[in-house]
Amino acid sequence: MQLLPGAPTPDRVLELGAGTGQLTRLLLQRYPESRIDALDIASGMVAFGAYAFGGHAGVKFIHGDAATYRAAEPYPLIVSNSALQWVSNLPDAFRSIRGNLTKDGVFVCGIMLNGTLHELRELRREIAPTKMSAFVLPSRDTVESALREAGFTLHDSIYDTHRFPYENATSFLRVLHEQGVTGGTGTKGYAPLSRGEMRSIVECYQARHETEGRVYATYETLAFVAT
Repeated sequence: MQLLPGAPTPDRVLELGAGTGQLTRLLLQRYPESRIDALDIASGMVAFGAYAFGGHAGVKFIHGDAATYRAAEPYPLIVSNSALQWVSNLPDAFRSIRGNLTKDGVFVCGIMLNGTLHELRELRREIAPTKMSAFVLPSRDTVESALREAGFTLHDSIYDTHRFPYENATSFLRVLHEQGVTGGTGTKGYAPLSRGEMRSIVECYQARHETEGRVYATYETLAFVAT
């Protein structure tokens, strides 16, 4: 939100990977006169968003893939948060996004980087090493290189590492599930955990990563502005 452009207000905004609409609401507050098209690859999320924003003339939920979506006409502003890290080919995805921008359009994106949830990944490798996915989140260099390869110019960026608190290990895993993290592209190749393995992960996570009555998980993030 800090990196979003001010005046002039864009008449149309494309949001990629809208999910439950958390960012959509913030965009509506920031640009109340703009038309917002909120795209998501999960039909369930699109249905949820359409219901949650039902009746709001300024928002339209669209079922589509952020990596390949082609709009009928370009947008002056494209925004995405915590979605594009699951894309398998970032340069191609960024080229597709560039094709949906007007000549002077702005692309503002927040993306999770390699190192995110490393505590959980390391624990899963220890408890169920044969059930690991080969998918790895991108590094900062990978993202910036993909932007250049797709023809973008990077103007501003914010890199940060967050240690986020949760009530306990069970609630932490529940939040990940509700956010779709456990069922997205990044989990392809994972064999399902047994109940015993899941119980071991919960118990070990609680024991190893609890501090002052909370458990913590690490998120490495990059937010950027590109044209």
